[in-house]
Amino acid sequence: MNIEIEELKDYKKAPYKLLLSADPSIDKINSYIKKSKIFICKDNSKIIGIIVLINKGQNSVEIINISVDNEYQNKGIGTKLINHAIKYASENNYKEIEIGTANSSFAQLYLYQKCGFRFKKIIKDFFINNYKEPIYENKLQCLDMLVLSKKL
Repeated sequence: MNIEIEELKDYKKAPYKLLLSADPSIDKINSYIKKSKIFICKDNSKIIGIIVLINKGQNSVEIINISVDNEYQNKGIGTKLINHAIKYASENNYKEIEIGTANSSFAQLYLYQKCGFRFKKIIKDFFINNYKEPIYENKLQCLDMLVLSKKL
């Protein structure tokens, strides 16, 4: 693999198929994509991953979407994207980086903790209140948002 991560300057060129695999609401994605910092991961010229950051204020940035193509999962791409986001946040003087995921996202919770994130809070009924249709993952309904953070 010839992996490189680069900023995507034009949000209109964002790979929506990847974005939708992490967030099934096109309306939600469209609500944040225009005001986000987007990085894509390529293997040669093929886009295989994406990470989207949004400013949460002067000192904090949030990873609002991260996705890796199914063919490239479990090969360290997610870790590379997260480490790139951490480096970007640190170089831009953010003091904290956050990420949220569903109560049923076992693999993601493992990855985020492996990258140094710690549990910060639980937003009860987030997925019930913010999505029209129920979302299931690992045979469990996504109910609560688990928010993790890493001090920089």
